[in-house]
Amino acid sequence: MLSKEAALEDSANLCREIVPSLNFYQVEHLQKCTYSAYQLMGSFSAPNFSGAVNIKSLLKKADVGSCLTIKELLDIATTFKIIRNVKTWRKEINAEIETDIDELFEVLTINKYFEDKVFASIKNETELNDNASDR
Repeated sequence: MLSKEAALEDSANLCREIVPSLNFYQVEHLQKCTYSAYQLMGSFSAPNFSGAVNIKSLLKKADVGSCLTIKELLDIATTFKIIRNVKTWRKEINAEIETDIDELFEVLTINKYFEDKVFASIKNETELNDNASDR
């Protein structure tokens, strides 16, 4: 089944929810997107999504001022790193080739400062480094 090929649980759920469409233009667009992804991954190998998690709820939690655990900070930083790697991968594989999924890469935002700060401050899922605080 397609859902078993998904790197993220959210993606697997989306795969399980796929239903046929009767809209010709929607089907045509989705087929072009699928072909574009196939071309990029087949020609240049796919980037690694291992370790990525859906961080939407964690970002909302942080936005309202709640405390995040060390594991949650690591999940966010790891996912940010994967996003940066995916965006870099797309730029490096030949930016002159336009595809039907380029808009998906364009909306990705990189936050290297946050990544570096978290990875430098955290030893593992239960311990902070001595330099975790600027104070």
